[in-house]
Amino acid sequence: MIMEYVPNGTLEAYITKKRVAWTEANLTTGLMKEAMSPIRILMFAFQIASGMEYLSSMNLVHRDLATRNVLLGEGITCKLCDFGLTRDVTRTGQYKQTSENAVPFRWMALECLCHNTYTTKSDVWSFGVLLWELVTLGAQPYTDMSLEAVVIYLLEGFRLPRPAHCGKEIYDLMLACWNTDPELRPSFIDLRQRLDYLLEFYPDILDMTQFTADLYLYQNPLAQTCLIPEDNQQLSG
Repeated sequence: MIMEYVPNGTLEAYITKKRVAWTEANLTTGLMKEAMSPIRILMFAFQIASGMEYLSSMNLVHRDLATRNVLLGEGITCKLCDFGLTRDVTRTGQYKQTSENAVPFRWMALECLCHNTYTTKSDVWSFGVLLWELVTLGAQPYTDMSLEAVVIYLLEGFRLPRPAHCGKEIYDLMLACWNTDPELRPSFIDLRQRLDYLLEFYPDILDMTQFTADLYLYQNPLAQTCLIPEDNQQLSG
């Protein structure tokens, strides 16, 4: 098997290093500088949306989209990876999980958590969580919440909170990805186009000088998966 050499590690590790370096620099100098360039964050999101646009055009559902599953190649270019959970949905447009494999519930859409049903639009939900990860430089979604707590939280209409340094347009994009109705979520074509627009006209939409790492919890992503019962009807009310 011949594979591309990707020299810059995972996106998760990259943004984590940026956050740690920024924290240490502020403690040393007391100066408030950008934790990371807003343009770099938007470019990452744009590249990932472009990759997912291609994947969805091939009728493939990734099912594990997160910063830990994006590698950085030459020029710090994003490359989607880890297709162990990916499924071809050409025939039906969706995949119904019947096994009890561990899944990354913090990144999963409501229909995945409640009914084990996956489509391209459930990947869009995961993209919204990934975007939140990028903006918070690797914070853990739904801090310290169990699977059951996350499902109840989402069913009651709550979503991941807007970071203080995050512009409304970016957060509105996240909220669109987290619409309860999958059909009302944007496509990856829409997401790529909207991010391209923000890059061109609103590159300062994230005020990273106001980023505060203490507002977020950072944990090992290996602790962020669990088994989903074959049919979670009891969680969907």
